[in-house]
Amino acid sequence: MSVSPPESFLTYIDEAYEWLCSARLDYSANSDIWRFRFHWNLERENLLNALACSTFRFGVTTCYRFENADKRIVFAARDSLVLKMLALYLNDTLVPRLPRSIFHLKDRGGLTRISHKFLLRGAKRPIKTRKSAQKC
Repeated sequence: MSVSPPESFLTYIDEAYEWLCSARLDYSANSDIWRFRFHWNLERENLLNALACSTFRFGVTTCYRFENADKRIVFAARDSLVLKMLALYLNDTLVPRLPRSIFHLKDRGGLTRISHKFLLRGAKRPIKTRKSAQKC
């Protein structure tokens, strides 16, 4: 069954695809990104249909273990694309509605702005950040 996807899907899927291609440019030749890119036209159509029909399901993740005991969990290319689409959509629709007092979002000032806010209020104790807590 083919359902016409919302117009916003078309905007976000193309932007997410560009991000995915640049983010996985140096991936192994065995990675699923290369098959995904090679069959992009078909993958795009199938993905848009799955999202429009609410039949999309996330696949399994892959865990890579390195010699220094580090491990990295990687989503499949298709799943990463959908997650990026969701992030782009939420950034465009939700973030403008959030209060300006939420500082950790992009272009909201971050640690600098919150530090200034506390200093203006006359904070008596030092402000603990994640970096300063790691030094203890």
